[in-house]
Amino acid sequence: MTVVQAKENRIALIKVEANSRIASTDWKLGRAKERYELNQQSLSEYNSILVEREQVRSNSNIAEASVNSLSTIANIESFTW
Repeated sequence: MTVVQAKENRIALIKVEANSRIASTDWKLGRAKERYELNQQSLSEYNSILVEREQVRSNSNIAEASVNSLSTIANIESFTW
């Protein structure tokens, strides 16, 4: 395996994990939207969930950039976020 391949593999895993983290908030987003539509709460809970999801995206982007800055296969393979 080359450094480039190791980076591609680690970045693919980061993307899968980010997608999983975002998907795990789907039910909260749906619940917040329904409660807002029923006038049971303001948009603040809905917006906070959107912010949470965007934070996952941002952290994922940072993790990918960090992986791209690594230069050894060992460091790449041991990288966690």
